[in-house]
Amino acid sequence: MWCRDPLITSLSDVGYCAVQLPRTGIRPLQMLMDSGRSLHPFGELGAVFAPGSAALPTVTPITAVDLKKTQSGRLKLGLGLALLHGFVSAFGGTPAGLDALYSRTNTLSFEFLGVRGEAIDLAALDSFLSAADLGTAGRFSRSLLEASGLYVITATLQSKTFAVNPEVVAGADLAAKAEAVQGAVGGNLTVTTADQTSRSLTYTGKVPLVFAFQAVQLVYRDGAFQALKVVRSSRGKVLAGPRAGEQPEFLSPAGPFLSLGD
Repeated sequence: MWCRDPLITSLSDVGYCAVQLPRTGIRPLQMLMDSGRSLHPFGELGAVFAPGSAALPTVTPITAVDLKKTQSGRLKLGLGLALLHGFVSAFGGTPAGLDALYSRTNTLSFEFLGVRGEAIDLAALDSFLSAADLGTAGRFSRSLLEASGLYVITATLQSKTFAVNPEVVAGADLAAKAEAVQGAVGGNLTVTTADQTSRSLTYTGKVPLVFAFQAVQLVYRDGAFQALKVVRSSRGKVLAGPRAGEQPEFLSPAGPFLSLGD
């Protein structure tokens, strides 16, 4: 099952939540709104808060990501193809012909290559929010803050190259050759293979897709910033904030996904 996947476990071990469908447009300093079952983009942090004595945190690159696993486990063909369709579409390709090319396959596994990331410093975010002015925040923003319904993305992991490793049906030849797949998906991504005998195909897009992130929940009481709470996900649903009278505490991810809506 995908939720027990070694890649998901590896991400959780280093404090990241997996994105159900990797895509562009997820970045540090982006705010998210809790809708109950998923999080939706709400705007940029600097558009809601007016800086005080502390500036917005600086986004810095992550070049060394300590992931024990960058490869998924074996996924049943239906789920694997659904993910492959999503990846190819996010890269701007056409996935329509992939089902036929992988029809002789039992399972698929995926591996992200050349993983990079971006992050902000939590201490800098704490300083910014402690000094920021809520005067520019709208009524809806204020109500979400009081309900602990706003989050800030603090780090992302991304890759523009992934490999697809098929397990072929016994006695069948794989139809998904690099040339055939390249012709099916179009020119917005490049499909290659290590050699003519390899069954693994590498898909490379023009822009990286974000496949994991870290986020913090903003805890406010009576209009005043109280604390940051690291997002904890459970079967795709964000847990509620601390109850009245409780001291906010830092938590680590405990579930496979945190669903991000469009």
